[in-house]
Amino acid sequence: MPPPPAPWGAALASLAAGQLQTLRLPNGHTYRAAAAHFFDRGFQRRFVVLEELTQELQAQEKITYERLIRLMAHEVNNSIGAVNSLLGSLRHYAPQLDPADQPDFEQALEVSITRNTQLADFVAGYARLVRLPPPAPHPLDLHQLLRDLGHLLAAQSVAHNIQWHWNLADNMQAIAADSQQLTQALLNVAKNALEAIGPGGGHVWVRTTAEPPALTIENDGPPLTPEVSQRLFTPFFSTKPSGQGIGLLLVRDILRAHGFAFRLETGANGRTAFTCALTTEQIGFWP
Repeated sequence: MPPPPAPWGAALASLAAGQLQTLRLPNGHTYRAAAAHFFDRGFQRRFVVLEELTQELQAQEKITYERLIRLMAHEVNNSIGAVNSLLGSLRHYAPQLDPADQPDFEQALEVSITRNTQLADFVAGYARLVRLPPPAPHPLDLHQLLRDLGHLLAAQSVAHNIQWHWNLADNMQAIAADSQQLTQALLNVAKNALEAIGPGGGHVWVRTTAEPPALTIENDGPPLTPEVSQRLFTPFFSTKPSGQGIGLLLVRDILRAHGFAFRLETGANGRTAFTCALTTEQIGFWP
């Protein structure tokens, strides 16, 4: 059996015979591991059986969160529509109030309407997971897409003293991908990199290779802990206090629908890197 994929070597090495353990790899795949022994020419030999649970678990997850999201979106949107309609009607009463009371009244209405709108946007973010259509691949200039993302995040990067470093392959050919979906996925990855660095400043490295076509977005923010690594790409998990836990989940669903292999992990250099193979010919891309 080949060596277990890092960083799970230590976990598998300490697995007791008869013990079951669930392992989640940096590429979002999940395995059930079990250790056992057999005797060979009088010597006890140890082996580990790995059973992949990825598709089964994701199918169960998807059924569960789709039901929850549909129920939540239905109830929230029905209430928001009615409440915002009433709040809008109340604007007509402002002229009937004492002039000194009108600003507070109008401000209270605007705050309420804005908060309701934000709540609707919050729910819409979850609903996008349910309504994500199959990708429609077409030839796409990856480098132009990346440059556009860099321009989009330039102001946020400058405000937080974050420097971008570009190392793009000279002979990169067009890739086959759904431009809208891939843009959304890579935007989520890039924003996560900026947020991981935080306001103290840091660096983001963007690299591409042509053979095989691949992309890496790396940052020098705090490394991922083992606890966080185990829960990446799972529904509703976020390390941010105000996070919804759908950003990386959307990344996972988009890239898997394209057939692109990916992984997110902190390397030996202390940097956290998101790496994606931009081809469906994934065999041999990673050991």
